[in-house]
Amino acid sequence: MKRRIEQLLNGIFEYETPKLQISVDKIEARVREGKTVRGTFQLENPAQKKVKGFLYAESPRVAFEPAAFSSISEKVLYEIDTKGMEKGDVLEGKLTVASSLGEYAIPYRLEIEASEVKETVRPCESLADFVFLAQKDFQKAYVFFASEGFSEFLREKAPELALLYEGFQGSAMSYRSLEEFLVSAGLKEPVVIQADKTEASYDAMPQTIRESLTLTKSNWGFFKLEVTSDADFLKVERPVVTTDEFIGSTYTLNYLIDREALHAGRNFGKIRIHGVGTELTFEVKVHGGSLRKQEENLKRQHQEIAALYECYMDFRLKRIQAETWVERSLKAWDEYTKAGGTGTMMELIHIHLLFSAGKEEEACLLLDRMEQQRNHLTAPEQQGYFLYLTTFYNKDKKYIDYVEEKLGELSLRNPENWKLTWFLLYIRENYLRHPGQKLEAIRQQHIYGCASRIMYLEAALVLQKSPLLLKRLEDFEICVLRLMVKEDLLNPELIMQIVELAGRYREYHQGLVETLKKIYAKNPTKSLLRAIVSLLLKGRKKDKDCFVWYERGVEQDLRITGLYEYYIESMEGPMEKPLPQIIRMYFSYNNTLDYRKKAFVYANVIRNKDKDPKAYQSYRPAMEKFMVDELMLGHINEDLAFLYEMFISESLLNRRMAENLSRLLFTCQIRVEDPSIRYVLVYHEELKKEEKCPLKNGRANVQIYTENHRIFLEDGEGNRYEASVPYTVKNMLTDLRFREYCLKLAPDSAGLLLNICSSGKPDQETVPKYAALLELEEIRDAYRRKLRQELLDFYDQNPGEDSLYEFLHEIDLIPFAETDRCRLTELLISEGMSREAFSLAGIYGPEKLNLLSLVSLCHRMVLTMEYGEDEMLLALCHYCFVHEKYDEVILAYLLRYYDGPVESMKELWLAGKDFEADTFVLEEKILIMVMFTRSGAEHTEEIFDSYRKALGRKMLLQAYVMYRAYDYLVKDLPVKEPVFRYIERGYVKGKNKEDVCLLALLRFYGSLKEPGEKRRELSRELLQSFTNRGVRMAFFKDFPAEDQRACQLYDKTFVEYRANPGALVNIRYQITDGKDKGGRVITEPMTRVYEGIFVKEFTLFYGDHLKYQVMEEWDQKTKESEMQEKNYQDINLSRSSRYDLLNQMSKAFLEQNLEDAEFAILQFKEQEALADHIFRLM
Repeated sequence: MKRRIEQLLNGIFEYETPKLQISVDKIEARVREGKTVRGTFQLENPAQKKVKGFLYAESPRVAFEPAAFSSISEKVLYEIDTKGMEKGDVLEGKLTVASSLGEYAIPYRLEIEASEVKETVRPCESLADFVFLAQKDFQKAYVFFASEGFSEFLREKAPELALLYEGFQGSAMSYRSLEEFLVSAGLKEPVVIQADKTEASYDAMPQTIRESLTLTKSNWGFFKLEVTSDADFLKVERPVVTTDEFIGSTYTLNYLIDREALHAGRNFGKIRIHGVGTELTFEVKVHGGSLRKQEENLKRQHQEIAALYECYMDFRLKRIQAETWVERSLKAWDEYTKAGGTGTMMELIHIHLLFSAGKEEEACLLLDRMEQQRNHLTAPEQQGYFLYLTTFYNKDKKYIDYVEEKLGELSLRNPENWKLTWFLLYIRENYLRHPGQKLEAIRQQHIYGCASRIMYLEAALVLQKSPLLLKRLEDFEICVLRLMVKEDLLNPELIMQIVELAGRYREYHQGLVETLKKIYAKNPTKSLLRAIVSLLLKGRKKDKDCFVWYERGVEQDLRITGLYEYYIESMEGPMEKPLPQIIRMYFSYNNTLDYRKKAFVYANVIRNKDKDPKAYQSYRPAMEKFMVDELMLGHINEDLAFLYEMFISESLLNRRMAENLSRLLFTCQIRVEDPSIRYVLVYHEELKKEEKCPLKNGRANVQIYTENHRIFLEDGEGNRYEASVPYTVKNMLTDLRFREYCLKLAPDSAGLLLNICSSGKPDQETVPKYAALLELEEIRDAYRRKLRQELLDFYDQNPGEDSLYEFLHEIDLIPFAETDRCRLTELLISEGMSREAFSLAGIYGPEKLNLLSLVSLCHRMVLTMEYGEDEMLLALCHYCFVHEKYDEVILAYLLRYYDGPVESMKELWLAGKDFEADTFVLEEKILIMVMFTRSGAEHTEEIFDSYRKALGRKMLLQAYVMYRAYDYLVKDLPVKEPVFRYIERGYVKGKNKEDVCLLALLRFYGSLKEPGEKRRELSRELLQSFTNRGVRMAFFKDFPAEDQRACQLYDKTFVEYRANPGALVNIRYQITDGKDKGGRVITEPMTRVYEGIFVKEFTLFYGDHLKYQVMEEWDQKTKESEMQEKNYQDINLSRSSRYDLLNQMSKAFLEQNLEDAEFAILQFKEQEALADHIFRLM
């Protein structure tokens, strides 16, 4: 800048400077919230000379590097910080480059978008549109529903449904999820399915038929139905039916009735149609008709074989006599043969029956005949049976031994064939004499897989006669005992043996227990009950079905370790009647129960304290201690809730207990009857994480702190339901005293804080609770922002609140500023916390702050910093000034330190003058920047004059005057009078003798209508001085004629042209008589009279017409002006100079006025003669 001033003082001027090349015209961007915009642009001097400059930005958000430059080319990095700005905000302004080649503005505009949200094309713009889309195209609606953009869509259009949608996001998304969402949100009614009939009956049918059932849906929506059948003859075509299968509102459900799967008579089957909220049953009855002959015969054969077995069992059980057995059996055999039944075994059975009936001849005859066809006896059991029957007529001991040996061999070869063993049971001597061996042989067949009732009966009869042979209780014995129980074969001795063995059983055996239970049903003895209970205890059985046995054990005073505990453990549901006395006594001294069952016992004691006050008194110390222990552990169920409400008092509680109690206050029990539901989930609008609890016996305990929650039920497949599956909610604790206790002893417990703060607005009492809740990590960021906003709103609406100062000093300011920086800043200012407010304004910017508050802040900070320079404070003060809100302090600070675009400084100077402030420093900056940037000089004359009056630097004043004189003289720019007054005073004092100043002053004098006598004299002096030097310009013609005559300018016409001083300027002209006659075209160079001013003088006479065109050559370029014209116009017939007389003669001749022409000629000759006489040549 110093060099620039020296250049001006030395009369070095620049007619024109190259334009600084800037690589960008503007900066525009769309920015995510909280993001920073970075970029670069290039500055370059096209003349490839070093250029100097500075950069300024209107907003403190804009930073750049470098802030000043001095080079031919410079790369500028800029950074725009949008911190604190929100979606929809716009940051606009200018980045100014003030350089030695001029001042340039680069406008910038930033639009703030929502942070980190992917742009998605939405198929709908409102919630109603979405419902309409789902109704018309459910699949397309689902695609949008399952997309990432749907969550943002809800936050904008229906924020109250965001939590509902979040619950479905946590599961596997499906069409069912969308349907459930729409129903839960109340946007549509649930789909109801109805069938056109509930049953159908069919008579006998000769073949398989296809039938149908019509299903009707109530309205649009998605559903999924599972269709099943419980009968083999009833088959459904589609096991799964969805919306897609419906045509309009109906669907035809086809099913088949399979003729081949029908049996004779009536056939019953059901089709079950199951879906969420739908449970339909369709019953089908079909008469199978009569069976075909072959089928009927086969059925009769099976029936008769079964009859043979039953008759034999009845005979062996001594329910019928041998004659009856034989008679019935032969009859069954006859029916079997009539039904077409045949077979070797059946023939052998027939022979057996004939022997038993005393018809030995017939039997032997048939036996002989079979012996003749012995090769037909292929199966081992057939061979064995035949040998066994031969002993019926050949009773020789050796033969019987032979048969025994043969049967034994067959049995060894076929050990798994129980029939062979059965034959041996009746002929092997060891088996007949030793029942233990017989029993062991039957056991072996059981091991091989035999499950025949005949063999079990043989074993049962052995045990019936010899109970002591029952030495163990394994699968075989249990199977035998089952038969004995069923057939009532047990006797007291055997039961005693069973009890003895069961008591020694070390492990639980389901089959044994079931057998013992059946035995007990017929023989209820205490010892047998003991055995049953002992086995149940060994199996750790706590099912409700076991309770009846434990109860019987208690009633019969069984003393078995663990009985009383399992009595309680297996008990379900509340028990209103008193517990047995032995139970009450036992647990008053020895209570090792799980806390749930212990609570159950204590609750029963309390409920029956009126009936048994002694028990209540004896239990009370233990109950109170138990209640305290469980409260410390945070346990709860219905019985514990009952205990808490009975014993909790304020004096009993400490802080930790009160904290646990506050959590239990919000425990609710969810009950669900649907067996497919596995979990209960609770989503709170205020909490980050959902609570997921498994259902046990259809119940789950969850925490519900606020009204802003959603409850979801989840099935085994991960599907979630909010409205379709019914459930009930029950508060576990309802005593209103507990809340008051918690408020006193644990006011900062999380659940209590959340409940209080979510149910109202902050007040004097609850403000600390809001602050405490903000510290919890569990709450959502959105809710945290809401809490901060509510606190700021409270203090804003309650000015002068005593707790505000403490509140502001305790909180972390940054999070609150991110919530509502404007309100927080204003609160800080109101409490005199200027530094904190200033810091926030510096971080987040002054936008949206109340201007009056910002003015107050800036005022305080200027005084606090004792007018020390600070870049951010300067930016904030200027922000206030730009928005026309400021005071004397802010203005004084700006006048002292502000640097920026020239126009901004000029506006600041005007404001300073209005406040009569000291503007000296700013005036100097303005004058310097005007000359440095070669721009912005308009309306700076008053600034110059003010600076002059304040005794500004002489060199700077002189340089400015010369700069402005050049603008006025050469560039033909308007300049106001203060500049010329300065030149005039200097000239009068013998200073300011620079041509540029004096020529500018002279031109200024020529423009004045009434210059005054003093200025007239000065103008004549200057005019004479310059004309004497040969400097003659067009504006010289602006002076009075007498001044022109004195300088021989009166008869001159000037063509003046301004161009670069180094340019070659020529003029092409032609002078005609006005009728385009005469005159040739002449091209001559124009004379550069001063810097860039080129002049050509002409003397025109009356009637002359000048046409001319100026041609400029500069920088290898030629420029031609348009054709222009000038005419003689300065005719004054009252003048009598020779030039005037010549013009008068021309006029008279043209007008053919001879008299005037003669008079003018006479005058001209007289003047010529007089001149010759006076001015003779020497």
